[in-house]
Amino acid sequence: MPAPYIYWNAENGMLLNTCDLHQFLYGSDLHFLDESNLLFYTDKGVHCLDTDTMNEKWSYSCRGSDLAVSRDLSKAALIYSDLVVLDTSTGQPIMDVPLKDILPGIQYPHGSNIVFDESGGCLFFSIDDGAIVKMDLEKKEVAQVFSAAYGYVTGFAISPDGRVAVISFESEANKPYCLNVFDASGDTLYSITSNDSIEDPSFVPTDSDQLIYTSYEDLIILNLRDGTQHICMHGDIVTDYYVFEDLIVTTSYNGSIRFWDAEGSEYTLLRMNLGIYISTLDCVPGMFALESEKEVVLLRPFENNNAILLEGHSELYIEDMIYLEDSRHLVSCSDFGEIILWDL
Repeated sequence: MPAPYIYWNAENGMLLNTCDLHQFLYGSDLHFLDESNLLFYTDKGVHCLDTDTMNEKWSYSCRGSDLAVSRDLSKAALIYSDLVVLDTSTGQPIMDVPLKDILPGIQYPHGSNIVFDESGGCLFFSIDDGAIVKMDLEKKEVAQVFSAAYGYVTGFAISPDGRVAVISFESEANKPYCLNVFDASGDTLYSITSNDSIEDPSFVPTDSDQLIYTSYEDLIILNLRDGTQHICMHGDIVTDYYVFEDLIVTTSYNGSIRFWDAEGSEYTLLRMNLGIYISTLDCVPGMFALESEKEVVLLRPFENNNAILLEGHSELYIEDMIYLEDSRHLVSCSDFGEIILWDL
């Protein structure tokens, strides 16, 4: 049974407001549009919640596997058998078209891993034959297709200058993981296969020649200019990382938090271990939010070593949590539809 929205004061735990959702929440795609608007999707479509009143402002019925929001927060996109693009202020569709109409050469296309480019004028998404599709939203047509080495795309990243890093997987291959990096024209800049896992690619925001990905207990910083790698050995399974301009924060399964520069050198004096499982991480300057099973932990490592444990979820596994940039709000959600909005 899906659980309700719950609105808390994080300092004293006082219950401020509730709202029953009655739908299952896909927790990995929460997006703050501003302090008063939270965007997410459920098994029934995309929804926009007014966080002041806990009332739904609008909803759009559709099915999807991944949700993306443009950098300027004006558009949201959902992908599965259809490509849906919405105006986030009204919930009205800018585009709602079956993928088979966009990709007539594929009989039953399905999409996932959707992201906007920096301008918000193009969408990138993967399809189930191992390709990344670039969609021009103004022309409403496919602008380019990037082919991965293997048929199952596990993730990709887009740099500000249009480079595409694609990770794909093939269980029967001698080396089942592959990383391909293409320039904006589709030419291959880098390619490597591996027996070890390759996951979670992202470009360093200040330098498109630097690509980050994880591999079991390591975080790897790849320099695309010369192919050199800086390996940040964590000592335990890396669960998540966050990149500031020149600072990389990593978390691990055993609760350790470590800090690195873009060359892979560690700031050892900042190293800490909370002794609890950490699954995901979100950051604003000076503060981190760490997801740990049924709890969210707030940490201010640059000011003190105090960790605030935000308890309040029912006996459910926490699926995701995010910050609203430049604000005091954090939202967390469980895998059965319970959303908690925190005042930090």
